[in-house]
Amino acid sequence: MMIVLPNTRVDVFILMYFTVAQSVPGLQINDSGDCISSNLPTNVTTERNNVQPIVCDGKINTVYQVTLNYSVTYIYQFPAAQVQNPTRITVESKSANPEYPIIVVVEQQESVLSWQLPLILQHDSDSYSYEQTSHTLCPNGEEANNDEIIIIISTRSKIDVTLTLKAVLVDNFNVNLKENRTITVTPSEPQYYKFIFSSQFSSATLFVESHNLVCMTLSIQNITCPVTDLQGSNNNIGMWETVSSKGGIMLTRAEYPLGFYIVFIVHSDDNACFTKSTFQENRSKTLSFRLEPSLGPDKYLIAILAVFGILFVFCLIVCFTHFWIETRDDHYNRLINDELPFIQDSSNPLSSGTPVYEEEEEPPPTEGSVTCCCWSWIDSDNGNETKYVNQLTQRNPALLRLESNLFFWNLLIVALFYSLPVVQLVFTQQKNLNEYGNQDLCYYNFLCTHHLFFMTDFNHIFSNIGYVVLGAIFIIIVMRREANRVQYLYNYGLPPQYGLYYALGMALVMEGVLSGCYHVCPNKTNFQFDTSFMYVLSILSMLRMYQARHADINANAHSAYGVLAIIIFSGMCGILLNSMYFYILFTVFHLLFCLFLSAQIYFFGRLKIDLSLCHRILRAVREEYNAGVRNCCKPLYPSRMLLLLLGNMCNWALVAVGWYQLLEDFATYLLTVLISNLFLYLFFYVVMKFYYKEKILLQTKLYILLALILWSTANYFFYFRKIISWKVSICEP
Repeated sequence: MMIVLPNTRVDVFILMYFTVAQSVPGLQINDSGDCISSNLPTNVTTERNNVQPIVCDGKINTVYQVTLNYSVTYIYQFPAAQVQNPTRITVESKSANPEYPIIVVVEQQESVLSWQLPLILQHDSDSYSYEQTSHTLCPNGEEANNDEIIIIISTRSKIDVTLTLKAVLVDNFNVNLKENRTITVTPSEPQYYKFIFSSQFSSATLFVESHNLVCMTLSIQNITCPVTDLQGSNNNIGMWETVSSKGGIMLTRAEYPLGFYIVFIVHSDDNACFTKSTFQENRSKTLSFRLEPSLGPDKYLIAILAVFGILFVFCLIVCFTHFWIETRDDHYNRLINDELPFIQDSSNPLSSGTPVYEEEEEPPPTEGSVTCCCWSWIDSDNGNETKYVNQLTQRNPALLRLESNLFFWNLLIVALFYSLPVVQLVFTQQKNLNEYGNQDLCYYNFLCTHHLFFMTDFNHIFSNIGYVVLGAIFIIIVMRREANRVQYLYNYGLPPQYGLYYALGMALVMEGVLSGCYHVCPNKTNFQFDTSFMYVLSILSMLRMYQARHADINANAHSAYGVLAIIIFSGMCGILLNSMYFYILFTVFHLLFCLFLSAQIYFFGRLKIDLSLCHRILRAVREEYNAGVRNCCKPLYPSRMLLLLLGNMCNWALVAVGWYQLLEDFATYLLTVLISNLFLYLFFYVVMKFYYKEKILLQTKLYILLALILWSTANYFFYFRKIISWKVSICEP
């Protein structure tokens, strides 16, 4: 059998060996292992004249010292009787010239392996030369005992070079479950081991750990020859991932029914593992690895049923609590209905007797006062009239309910059109990962991933079921609250608007769906899927709190979702552009928007933005100055001004922190800005309630306390104990 290799010299040497060993009459190899030299027959041509082949009988565990030059080629034959286990070939030369390297070719029954000495590793302008190389030869299954090994050594150097050759059998080549192995690997000396599934286990998880950060590739290959253990040659074979300090991968018998090889390849540099790497001459990596049994189908079923059981119990508790509160409210409403004629004649705030001001500490100034004149640049819209609770909204309540419902229907349409391409994209990425084996496509936490069907990280996908269930429960509670509301209560207090509540429930459901899609293949570009509806939840929550006190001037659905579209577009630009100019533009927009929003909150939404705004501001400043410096410096609503100043200072602090970290993780920074402003507005809302001595029910206090505990815990794990960071590469610790 003639094996043709890309290197012409290799073809010549193999042809030379067969010609000399088989075609030359009388040529024999001594049993003692001595080498016999012979001149080439006249019918054999080579690219160099006067090449003298020296054929040797090799022995396992024997060290051979060879001196050769361009005119001498050594051919070592190791008989099949000696090759009982996988064989490892080690070649060392301290005198080899990089310009005329030593070429080593190893021929087996099913594969040919070649390399050179010295091995030169390049890193930018630096390089490092390895004088020793070592490779494990591929065992050819059950026919390994009939597979002889032929090693051909040659060089083009005219100066004699000395080489040391040794072939040894690899002990403990097969790895067992729960067996811990510690090995040392270098770029010139890769290693691999064999694992076969037992009948008791259908899956196993491979754990790899190292105390140094030298970059390497962990490759899983089928039990076939050849085994690719050279850097860059294994990227299209089996499954592989880059590893620095820790790594892991889950393997199933369905993927590798005959077992697999575990291949460790140290890189010549750290570019594949780190965003900023430096060249290290000593590329030796000591690591330990082991295989642990993975969860079986019965444990998967137990875990899934346990989660559903916990959710079911939680649903029962929520339903019981809701029905108890609903029954109590019905009883309270019947009492109000019986006493309603008397309440209307009293000074109760539900009637038209007592004036109720919004959150300022004193009644608004009258039309003819100096302050009112000075702040005439605000669009008054009858804002100075005394209002009562049942008159705080002057718009048609039915129209307000219709506009509020648009939040839900618009969000439903957006969710459908947004989620369908997302599902298509992430499952295509999962398919590519399964077909091509590149585990670096996704930022999995390989140490705790569990496969199910085609999903690599089923447990993290399934963990989002809580969002979906709780969102559905929230929608059902809102539906019952709306259906059971007594009709006569629509005429008292602020008109109910349930559209934002429905939208919040739908956003919670979609957060679970899209977070599950993100965990199908988590990476930097897909992170937007996990955070998009977090943006929606934060904005809608702020709108709902504002709507509770300002029913007439709350933002409509179109403007709210328009702002959300701008936010998501900014997040996309921050990931794709990642430039200083974009960060400057976003910072300016962020601070100007905070200023605009503060003005709207301060003046109850009566700030009119038009072309005459600057003229009105200048006139107000001039009139305030004419009225006196003291009057000019006194804010109209001091407490509101103080809280808004604190809010703006917090946003300035967020900007400073973002610039200090160079905004390397823009998606997380954008989410931090929105969540922080939600907390600030909630704090502002609660403080204003306490300031005006409004009663907060015990039930509400309990919910706030539980929310703060859960939010604090979630933020701790999300920001301070997070495992994944988009600032670094996939395998950086």
